[in-house]
Amino acid sequence: MSAAMNDSSITPTSLLTPFIVLASALLLWMLFQSYALFNERQALLAAAAQLAPQAEAAIKVRASIDSIAAGVKRLADGGNANARVIVDELARRGVTINPNSAQAGGAAK
Repeated sequence: MSAAMNDSSITPTSLLTPFIVLASALLLWMLFQSYALFNERQALLAAAAQLAPQAEAAIKVRASIDSIAAGVKRLADGGNANARVIVDELARRGVTINPNSAQAGGAAK
């Protein structure tokens, strides 16, 4: 049995080939992952650039809606019954009106 062990002893040159194969596989995997992540990042940047005009339009619409809501809130505070009904209904639905948003929305325009 000891003679069989001596015949199949591991030499440093016999370990070099599996190590090179393993290192090459690891390097190729890392290169592939880097390439895939780079492509995904480019696709995300392109999608963000495509959506930027819509996001800007949404910000403008939000500012105008906030301005209208602040105006309705001022009318309600001034005693307008119809405006009070609108403000109360919005409050019942969980919508809060910031009366200072009209100035911020006007400054953004």
